Amino acid sequence: MAVVGIFILNSMDKFAFKIIGLSLTMAVFAAMTFFITGIIKTSPEFRKGLIVLSSLVGVIVWIEFLYV
Repeated sequence: MAVVGIFILNSMDKFAFKIIGLSLTMAVFAAMTFFITGIIKTSPEFRKGLIVLSSLVGVIVWIEFLYV
């Protein structure tokens, strides 16, 4: 899913579409973390922290592919 998002981001050249792609990438990373922490029984605070961290990782990956 993230790979498909990366290919879509690389093909887009307008700024607004890149912002949409960024939010989609963050949502994908956050959703993956949410499901993984749902399978592994964790506390709600730990889950929230992991979701925020995975969203930040999604942003870093997006910026890396945007400027490379």
